[in-house]
Amino acid sequence: MISRNALSARSPAVSASGSWWRALAQEPGLIVLDEPTNHLDIRHQLEVLRLVRGLGATVVASLHDLNLVHGFADDLLVLADGHPLAFGPVETVLTPDLIARAFRVVATPRDPAGFDFSLPGDACASGASSHDSHPMKEII
Repeated sequence: MISRNALSARSPAVSASGSWWRALAQEPGLIVLDEPTNHLDIRHQLEVLRLVRGLGATVVASLHDLNLVHGFADDLLVLADGHPLAFGPVETVLTPDLIARAFRVVATPRDPAGFDFSLPGDACASGASSHDSHPMKEII
């Protein structure tokens, strides 16, 4: 059962028409979301993802913020040029190497989960900026 408090009128998850509330009140087993956090500030992104995760339904969502994926998804499908590149548990799939192959960026892991991103050849977090020593030159 979904609590009306979970979908308060102030929540970005509820449109003016209440379409989310009507859809979720039916307690669907499958929810498909296309960029549900797009254009939301970080607090509302986290609230929407927590709400959706707590519904008990299977959720298929398109998320472009890879750092949000860590706390939301159990499994991850990564596409590159419209084709599947990898599928599996987030901890297994979301690696710096895969991110480099899929998005042609450098992903530097940070604790506890998440990445800092840069373009190949940009200064590294340590301050070094030699393109010749950059790991991306072998991937691209």
